[in-house]
Amino acid sequence: MRVALGTNVLISALVVGGSSREVLDKAIRGELTLRLSDQILSEVCNALQGPKFGFPAAIAVRIYSELSAISEVVVPCEEIHEIRVDPAQTAVFWNARSRPERATSCRETVIS
Repeated sequence: MRVALGTNVLISALVVGGSSREVLDKAIRGELTLRLSDQILSEVCNALQGPKFGFPAAIAVRIYSELSAISEVVVPCEEIHEIRVDPAQTAVFWNARSRPERATSCRETVIS
C-alpha cells in the first residue's frame, strides 16, 4: 500500500505520536510505502527548525534524510490548481499522482 502524508501529519507523527506515528512506524517497518515530495520533506525540515518546535538544524536535516530513506520520494507529474476542501493540502494530492525521484538533502531556508 502506498500512502501520501502531509506536513502536519508528519510533524504530528514525529512530535506527538498517536495514529499518525503508527502510520510512520508501518513505513519504517516496510509494511507500507510512504510517498513524499521534496516540498513536503522541506516543509517538515523547516517547520521543525521554526520557533514552534525549535529543533536544531542538524536534527531537522537528519529527520529529512531518514524520512527520505524510508520513502518513495516523488516529483509531481501534474499540477493541481485547486483543492476544494483544503487548498493547503495541494502538495499531498500531488504526491498521489507522482513519479519517483530520490531527494538528496534538506533545502536550507533561513527562518526569521
